[in-house]
Amino acid sequence: MFQQVEEQNGFRTAWQCWPATRKDAESCVIPMGCLLTPYKQIAGLPLLGYEPPMCQRCSTVLNPFCKANVEHKRWECNVCHQVNVFPAAYAAINAIPTEMDATHQTIEYMLPGQPVPPSFVFLVDTCLRAPELKAVKDAIQLAISQLPQDALVAFITFGTTVQVYDLMCPDLIRTNAFNGVRDLTPHALAELLAIDDMPQPGRPLGNRFLCPLTQCDFVLSNVIEDLQMDPFPVPELNRPVRRTGAGLSIALSLLESTVGQAAGRVMLFVGGPCTAGPGQVAALSLAEPIRAQHTLDECPYTKSAYQRSASMGHCVDVFMGCLDQCGYYEMRDLVEITGGFTVLSTDGFVGPVFGLSFNKLWNPPQAEADLDMVFDAVITVNSSPEIKVSGALGHFQPVERTPKAPSVSDIEIGRGGTNQWRCGGISSQSTIAFFFDIANQATPPPPESPPFVQFQTCYWHPSGRRVMRVTSHQFTWAHPARALQDVGESFDQETAACLMARLAVHKAKSFPLHQILAWVDRSLIHLLQKFALYTKQNQSTFQLPQAFSLFPQFVFYMRRSRFLRLFNHTPDETAFYRSLLNRETCSSMLLMIYPCLFAWEYGKEMEPCLLDINTISESRILLLDNFFRITVHHGLQVAEWRRQYKENPTALQHLRPFLEAPNAEINKILAERFPVPSVLICDQNSSQARFLTSQLNPSIAAGAASPAGAAYFSDDVCLKKFMDSLVRLVVS
Repeated sequence: MFQQVEEQNGFRTAWQCWPATRKDAESCVIPMGCLLTPYKQIAGLPLLGYEPPMCQRCSTVLNPFCKANVEHKRWECNVCHQVNVFPAAYAAINAIPTEMDATHQTIEYMLPGQPVPPSFVFLVDTCLRAPELKAVKDAIQLAISQLPQDALVAFITFGTTVQVYDLMCPDLIRTNAFNGVRDLTPHALAELLAIDDMPQPGRPLGNRFLCPLTQCDFVLSNVIEDLQMDPFPVPELNRPVRRTGAGLSIALSLLESTVGQAAGRVMLFVGGPCTAGPGQVAALSLAEPIRAQHTLDECPYTKSAYQRSASMGHCVDVFMGCLDQCGYYEMRDLVEITGGFTVLSTDGFVGPVFGLSFNKLWNPPQAEADLDMVFDAVITVNSSPEIKVSGALGHFQPVERTPKAPSVSDIEIGRGGTNQWRCGGISSQSTIAFFFDIANQATPPPPESPPFVQFQTCYWHPSGRRVMRVTSHQFTWAHPARALQDVGESFDQETAACLMARLAVHKAKSFPLHQILAWVDRSLIHLLQKFALYTKQNQSTFQLPQAFSLFPQFVFYMRRSRFLRLFNHTPDETAFYRSLLNRETCSSMLLMIYPCLFAWEYGKEMEPCLLDINTISESRILLLDNFFRITVHHGLQVAEWRRQYKENPTALQHLRPFLEAPNAEINKILAERFPVPSVLICDQNSSQARFLTSQLNPSIAAGAASPAGAAYFSDDVCLKKFMDSLVRLVVS
């Protein structure tokens, strides 16, 4: 049922049935929250060519839960009960309008106005090695071939200096060079480049540095083809001079001074840490190591630049190709508040992770689909008076509104204080978590006034048109006589686990990890005390309802995940993992928390397995998918068969289907997922087998021999001990 609603509306909620008072809601532990994918690709989604009919009092759009009088052309708002008149476009309608069809809880409107082309600024690190730079150049050439022809483009490079290319000079390659020692405001950059400061109404957008693709296609191709590595020599035992912060500041200032608040995005390609100018995160000398987990220093990355980008609705994408760190820990906020894409390729730009991921941006898996990106989305949440918006978590920037909307709660969860958020860029996978507060203190609301919430998402389509998507959803109130039963039966444990994970990662910005783990444990204990069936002080009577059966396992593996563990992960990796968790859909987040494990045995079909160390066998091939990496693990016997097959493939041809069985699953995952995961092939008892064993439940004693025969060591508590301790604490 939950997946069906998500497919139809891009919406999932932790609780479909809500307690009637705030006190009862607080005792449920998991907040009244939901996940919304505002640009989810929905089959048969209606697109209406007129402005949405809105309530004159509360701005709620006409939806299936409103009451209508078709004969008198009037409708009653289900939020404020204001009676409104149908617009003139509905004059000839003699039946229920499309917006009030119960099957269309999500609908889109094409808003009037002139199309505005999107802008793309390519920002390239020239301190890359020659093969890496060539891979980036090839990727940008691919992107240019797929861009809308009316799109505006700019090309900027950075290294020892920052170079802004003049794309309207066909005779020679001409650039403006900046030393990059300070930030440049849009006005200062406009003066230095001799361009008009800020766009004027009625005048075409663009100048010689950011101009329509149709006018600069030839020049831009030549610029990219002739691009060379940074010419300044790098002394021995030094890092190259890389002015990433200055490059970002100039790119954002160019967008702001040229197109203002029109749709735009900066695509940053970086291969190492910033070592000079604004946003410096590493010293030039290699003798001074870049910060590690235990030496982190709060250093906001180009703070003034990303605040400007958020206020103007521009987006920043970061593509990292580096064996070491690039400074993403400092850039995470920049990406998250602008809604940008992030790709981390630890094998450089020449590896398949970057190439396949970047290709997916311009060639979506859906046949004949538009670019999987929209620009400058503004999401507004309206709700019935009985509930209020507490906050949200995701890739966006809150929009402060004065005075506050009546639907805003005084209790903040995540980033609240408003009912409107701005996303510089969203894709079909971008998902935001919203949290709500029950406004009723003691008196339950009448059953005929069910809680209602509506999400209005206005965005710029790649075609340049402004579109509004409206998603409406109605919950139910729990019956006072059976409130606990009604609320418990409506529980979606998958969505709840994702909301808990996002809240934990959000809290990790302000609190140490041991406090986060303690909060997770307390929340789980209190939740089960509320909804589990048991007799006090009697562990044998403990029983979990079906709706909660997997939730403790989700929490167990979430506690052991890379989001709440820093060991063996650099600050950049941790920031990257947490950033994607804060952006992806429910199914993807669940895969990050609770990976999938599949097994193949000779002569048998693929079968799913439990995440347990006992699944390892000498005669098995295991495939572990944790969203970021696909690990293929060969048992000792399978590894020997593989060696023999390579030596004599003709005689052992019967082994080929078995040895190649995981390839089909790997190709399927690589074709569908963004960013593309890395693939690791390892053998049992090898050093790289730790990438599999570290994510499995250590169900055997430390140092004891596993069923596969090898000794296994782990400091972790196994799932059985975790559950035994949990049950003991709950019933006590």
